[in-house]
Amino acid sequence: DSILSGYVYGCGLYNVNDGYFGLFGYGGPKIGLGKFNIYPMAVMYADAYGWLTGPELWLVYTVGKNYFFVEGDYYVPWLATTPGNNVVLPPHQYYSTAEYSRALKDDVGLGFMFEVFGAFKETDPGELAFGPTMTFKKLKFWVFYDTTPLVDGDDLVGLRVKLSL
Repeated sequence: DSILSGYVYGCGLYNVNDGYFGLFGYGGPKIGLGKFNIYPMAVMYADAYGWLTGPELWLVYTVGKNYFFVEGDYYVPWLATTPGNNVVLPPHQYYSTAEYSRALKDDVGLGFMFEVFGAFKETDPGELAFGPTMTFKKLKFWVFYDTTPLVDGDDLVGLRVKLSL
């Protein structure tokens, strides 16, 4: 059985360490093939440096109590937020994440997540983070270790909280 529907998603990201704030918006079809869902979407990413758009693909596989998620994004800059005639646009960027989780009783889940983000002109990613996740119904906590390969000696441990409405 296949099912075709639409999907729209938005989120904001704020880093309390450096005050970075970014907005992300996603939209496109959702193709359901039994326990496998495919989301080929368009993505918009905006922050203090510029606006970027591009294609994105989500793959979701759910079987029993097991959940697998893979995402890949490609961001193309088209608008700089700094005024002036000689403004340099942000570089083309990428983002990818993978997650596995297992549902326990009472809508509690445990898992592991990996995330990488960077610019195509750089040899190392700007973020390379991984760590365990814990989900309580629609509230997810991700405790991660970020190797921040572009900033030597600035590895950090962090916490991300996600509420799905």
